[in-house]
Parts: sequence; structure tokens; C-alpha cells
Amino acid sequence: MMIVPILVVLIFIVASGVRVIQQYETGVVFQLGKYSRTLQPGLNFIIPVLEWARVVDMRVSTHDIPKQQAITKDNVPVSFNKRRSVF
Repeated sequence: MMIVPILVVLIFIVASGVRVIQQYETGVVFQLGKYSRTLQPGLNFIIPVLEWARVVDMRVSTHDIPKQQAITKDNVPVSFNKRRSVF
């Protein structure tokens, strides 16, 4: 009778150690608060009580900066816009 709750808790602990990392992500594992290793895309396992994983999105996102206008030293108006990439 006592075996069923122990098995449920054990299955929960083992299942919480499974991490799935997507192709565009990378996982960083911390063991007791200190960097331990990097997880690659796919199915990964961690030790549930001692380690925790932080997932980092590695996709590049671009942000448009709105068109701006400035005046140079010789009083010529110049307008420009820029696209900025954020990693």
C-alpha cells in the first residue's frame, strides 16, 4: 500500500528531469547555482534536485528604427533610417 505513493513521487521526479530543447534554442544548466554545461537541441536529461536549466532563444530579431532627420554642420538636411539586429 505504501509503494504506490512512493512510485508516483519517483515517477514525478524522473519526469521533471527531462528537457526538450528546440532547434533554435540552447539550454544552460546550473548545478547548485553555478554554470555546469550547455544543452544542445533535442532530448536532454538533468538531475531534478541539484540542477536547473534555463532555455535561451538564439534567433536573431530585427527592430526597425523610425526615420529620423538631422541637420549637418553646413545646414544640409539629412534623413536616415536603420535596421538594428538584436542577438
